[in-house]
Amino acid sequence: MRSTFSYFFVVVIFLVLGACQASQKKAEETDNNEEQVTKENEEAYQALVGYSGTYQIESGENEGLSSKLTLQYNNDKTFDFTWNFEVHSEETNCTGKLQGKILVDNTQHGFYQEGDCIVHFNFNGIYNGKFLVEIPPIEKSSCQTLQGECAFGGTYVMVE
Repeated sequence: MRSTFSYFFVVVIFLVLGACQASQKKAEETDNNEEQVTKENEEAYQALVGYSGTYQIESGENEGLSSKLTLQYNNDKTFDFTWNFEVHSEETNCTGKLQGKILVDNTQHGFYQEGDCIVHFNFNGIYNGKFLVEIPPIEKSSCQTLQGECAFGGTYVMVE
């Protein structure tokens, strides 16, 4: 009976030690994963510095379209921005101006909101050696400073 008790006691000790080691290993893996995510987030945010500058819209065939976007990264996951948009043609006249602060997430999407007006900014990387920022079409009824029948969006290429 005594040897059964001793055997049982030894098995319990091994099980407890094994569980402790597994728990410690899992905690170390979690710490390593958190460190990797933190490092990747820091790298993503550091890359945003390159987006500071002046951008012009890729207008293609749109006569009378003039739009300028100015971004200044604040090193705190935000940009200060000014955005002017104008279309003057035989078909339509549109104007808009927004300025404020863009809050950027770690996927390099940024958002500006003032009241019901929400503008989404996609920081799309570099194409042909120039930074690109896309502004998808905006629900202009919620943005009082956007006037006229235009899509109010587009792809912007850094010029300065």
